[in-house]
Order: sequence, then structure tokens, then C-alpha cells
Amino acid sequence: MAKTTQGRYEGIIDNYLKPQFQELSLRDIGVLTVDRYITSLGKSDLSHESIDKIRDVLSGIFSAAVRYELLVNPPEGLKLPRARKAKRSKPFVTPSKFSALAELIAEPYATMVYVAVYTGLRVSELIGLRWRNVGTDSIAVEERYCRGDWGLPKSKASNATVPANSSVIDRIHRLKTVEIEVKAGCAVRRFPLSLRSRPGGRRCKGCSGADAAFQCQHDFGYLSAVRA
Repeated sequence: MAKTTQGRYEGIIDNYLKPQFQELSLRDIGVLTVDRYITSLGKSDLSHESIDKIRDVLSGIFSAAVRYELLVNPPEGLKLPRARKAKRSKPFVTPSKFSALAELIAEPYATMVYVAVYTGLRVSELIGLRWRNVGTDSIAVEERYCRGDWGLPKSKASNATVPANSSVIDRIHRLKTVEIEVKAGCAVRRFPLSLRSRPGGRRCKGCSGADAAFQCQHDFGYLSAVRA
């Protein structure tokens, strides 16, 4: 489980489940108890999606108990309360406005945003890309990098080859010619994003090697570089 997902689940447990159920044993929590709790959440200011996530986490806890043959799963099959707010149309950005926005973002962030929008890749999957993953008309997702951890994609569906148009592929390869400015006091130095090592020639112990497409520049504290 990714650290971000783990942190989100822990927040739900601490903020919603413990205050409601911490005085009860699992075997004392029945379908009616859970149903009343989920229904009460429908009267709060929580969104329908947030209530659904709370139910999912609670169901996951009981699923673990069922797996170890401790009890049955009360939240399984429960219906969520009907959303009180009507669905609102989601805001959107036109392609022309997005292109103008991307021009205002510094590299390599601009290219990362561009690739994410046109392929649907997660940030962690973008950082994990290697040159062997960038084809002529597609991008293969093999691994991801999230908060210092390398691992497999989040789901089986994510571990796939994603079609990409020529503009996306060309945009990625264009990073090989891009330079960044680094300020050191009053001096300004320029370094190509395709550097194999950090400024000064020192290898970055946190990076995975010269094959990485997007990688972490730990000295600067931000995402950098297409590596040659």
C-alpha cells in the first residue's frame, strides 16, 4: 500500500471510526449499528465520495477480520444515503487555455503536467518512467516512485501501455535540450536537465540511474530531469 493511501486510511480511522466505535468490540458492531452510522453521515457536511471512502475503510477492517475467521462483515452490501446536493457541472480547461497555462510553468514541471493531462498518468508513475518506457506512440508504465519508495503501479490496470500522441512523445524528448538556472548567492548557473549527476559531478544516491526519464534532484528539492 502506498504511503499516501496509508495516510489517508489512518486519517479516516482516527477522525471518524475511532470516535464512533472505539468503545465497542468488533463482534458487537452489527449491520444495524453500521447502517445507522453511515446514514447519520448523510446528514453531515461530508460529500458522498467521503462517506463512500469511510464505508470502504470500515469494510476493509471487517474484511480482514473475516479473512482471519473472527466475524462477518456488516458494512458489506450497505447502501449509502442519497446525496443531498445535486451534481454540479465540473469546471474544465479548453486545450488552448491549457497550452497557455503550460507555457507559464517552468520545466520539467510543464512537461510533467502536459504528459499527465494527455495520458492520465499519476505523478508517481511519471517519476518512475524510464527511457525504455517511452515508445514512438505509447508509454509503458512499469513502476512508480512515491515519497522515497519505488514499487509496482497502484493497480493491475495501471501496469499497462498507454497510447500517446506524437506531441506528448516529442515533448518528453524535448527535455533533453532544456537547461535550468540555479541561483547560488548572486551567481546564476545553468545546467542541462540531461545531466547524469548533480551539479559538481556528484552522483545522487537517491536516484535510480541514468535511464530515468523524470527523476528527483535531491539537492534542489524538486523534480528534475530527463537523463541521457
